[in-house]
Amino acid sequence: APPMNPVNADFCTATKNLRLLMQKVGTPGYEKGRGFLFYENSSPTPTHFKIRHCLFEAITNENRGQSILDLVTLRNGDDFLPQNYPVAQQQTRDEQQKIRDELFDLQKTHRLVPLQARGEDGYILSPSDYRTQLENAIVELQFNLWHWPITPRGGSSGKDSFTADIVQIRTLVPPPPPVSNSPSKRKIPAYVDPESSACARKKRET
Repeated sequence: APPMNPVNADFCTATKNLRLLMQKVGTPGYEKGRGFLFYENSSPTPTHFKIRHCLFEAITNENRGQSILDLVTLRNGDDFLPQNYPVAQQQTRDEQQKIRDELFDLQKTHRLVPLQARGEDGYILSPSDYRTQLENAIVELQFNLWHWPITPRGGSSGKDSFTADIVQIRTLVPPPPPVSNSPSKRKIPAYVDPESSACARKKRET
């Protein structure tokens, strides 16, 4: 019989393969490093793992003048300009503008590396849509797994550290629509005819 939740079954298979891969490339006698696989509620298998994406890359002689994305051909190209990137909403308007100015100036020394996150239609998502389009969605995730053996120091044992860099995210099933927790507001009439209320009551009783 198929599993009750195929998505959970796929995730368990993926984490099992990850652990096998980490064991094969791990350094004999080294401790398993933390920061990649996570376990909750004493679960024997990983419940989630941590991935990352480096948004800015230093400009070098090799990549100078090169662009990661052709913004001209994108339908939402202006959204990927550093000065248009979304910033924390809890900050004041002046603080937000200061951050956008700093992002704009950062182009002198770094180039932007947008997250390769795509919707069901295959188009790359705007940075402002990451949370609404990816949170609680079912996606295909491609990433590179990096292994860093940390040699023993000061009497401590060596450790194997693993990190994962995102290559691409493709939406398979979009997130469900948000559910409002606030009750729907209903207008209260200023006057109700007592006779009409009494008639309605009698109809229900009969």
